[in-house]
Amino acid sequence: MTWTRLFYLLLAVCISSIALKLAILSFGGKVEWKRAFAVNICSSLIPLLLLWLFPYYLTLLTFLLIIFSYQYFFQLTFWKAIGAWFLQYVFAALIVFLLIWSGWLI
Repeated sequence: MTWTRLFYLLLAVCISSIALKLAILSFGGKVEWKRAFAVNICSSLIPLLLLWLFPYYLTLLTFLLIIFSYQYFFQLTFWKAIGAWFLQYVFAALIVFLLIWSGWLI
């Protein structure tokens, strides 16, 4: 793995963690930067582990496990966790758009 790929991987995880933190805060959850980063890493590993353990694709199960992890770690209700999951991707898209628009990310 080259340094450039490692840098882009770290950048993607940081952008996603910032978006997760913003989404959780907008729904009134309790979140710190370290916790958002750790939960983001774990919610990325959940689908990988399930795909490794079970050879078929378990989309609904992985989605529910991510939602339940948001509920547990951030003290959200089920519907707020779903909203935070959706809003995380909206915020991530906005952050990437702003980085591209400002010339920081090409």
